Amino acid sequence: MAAIKDDYSHLGLTDAEVLQSREKHGVNLLTPPKRTSLWKLYLEKFEDPVVRVLLVAALFSLIISIIENEYAETIGIIAAILLATGIGF
Repeated sequence: MAAIKDDYSHLGLTDAEVLQSREKHGVNLLTPPKRTSLWKLYLEKFEDPVVRVLLVAALFSLIISIIENEYAETIGIIAAILLATGIGF
């Protein structure tokens, strides 16, 4: 059935039908999902196996650095961890 150009009253719900539908089914709104916090997103990057290996290497390097008073390698490993997680973030 084709609608007449000037007859728009049959193309949608009436105001009363809209109100009745809203009472029965609720308002037609989509709520966005809850966003994950930035800290949680950043900490998820530490689950990467490469980053975990770097964390273990940094720990051993720190222990050796304390004994020998040479911190250059430890700083380099920590910088690599921050770089890897920062780029992944």
